[in-house]
Amino acid sequence: MSDNNLEHLPHGDILVVDDNKSNLKFVSDVLTNVGYQVRPASDGELAMRSIKVKRPDLILLDIKMPGMTGIEICRLLKADSETSDIPIIFLTVHKETEMKVKALEVGGVDYITKPIESTELLARVKTHLKIYRMQQALKAQSEELTKKIKEHRATEEILEKSENQLRSIFRASPTGIGMIIDRVIQEVNERFCDMVGYSREELMGQSTRIVYPSDEEYELVGQVKYNQIKKHGTGTVDTRLQHKNGKIIDVLLSSTPINIDDLSLGITFTATDITEIKNTERQLSQSEKKFRVMMQSMTDLVYIGSEDYRIEYMNPALIK
Repeated sequence: MSDNNLEHLPHGDILVVDDNKSNLKFVSDVLTNVGYQVRPASDGELAMRSIKVKRPDLILLDIKMPGMTGIEICRLLKADSETSDIPIIFLTVHKETEMKVKALEVGGVDYITKPIESTELLARVKTHLKIYRMQQALKAQSEELTKKIKEHRATEEILEKSENQLRSIFRASPTGIGMIIDRVIQEVNERFCDMVGYSREELMGQSTRIVYPSDEEYELVGQVKYNQIKKHGTGTVDTRLQHKNGKIIDVLLSSTPINIDDLSLGITFTATDITEIKNTERQLSQSEKKFRVMMQSMTDLVYIGSEDYRIEYMNPALIK
């Protein structure tokens, strides 16, 4: 493979944890084949040892496992300042609605339902690695700016240079970025303006309500983000925004508090358009419903099995 081709491969160290060997192999193979560095672990104890040796960029974590469950692992990682910011995507099954809610409550950023579809897997991994790296860059930049402000508060030239550097990151980012104080928009980059169809001048000084389709969604997102930030220090929510032309877009919104001299000034946010991912989910859901309706009406005996000879599905005729 040439050096030019290597430059286009995705990069990232991903830990995959699943006690089901066929699922573990499938997920690991899909990610490895497109260039990710993958570390498989078949149980919670192996996973924790692997994380201590080297922290991954992202963790794909099965919720239900014998011994240490995915929920317990997530709690331990979020309680440790060294690992609390590692994004965790849970692997669940359709029936585990209560577990999905629990997974997000303990700090998971997302979940993928089984059986896993490779396109969805790659899309979600790519999105969350992108958000994680952007947050890390913003965090590093914020810490650097804070250090400079503390050291050179009396020097206006240094302060102006630091502000210009931060604004450059805002403008150049391929992800929507902004800053909010008391739910009022203080800064947005061009990408976010493109996403919602407003100019920067139209958004500056406006309530964030302007980009939400309803008061109910606006209040709900605000409350969810507040609870997550209070509990975990950051907040990530899957929501909908409304374009100026009325079109609804699906967005993954991540928020981080800004603190200077221990005074909370507000939050920075990143917004990633996940409309295509959501459309894919809806199409997959419709296909699944059609498949189940077809299976319900068939008189032939049908079952679906996994590579390790487990029965995943039986139609009513076979059950009878």
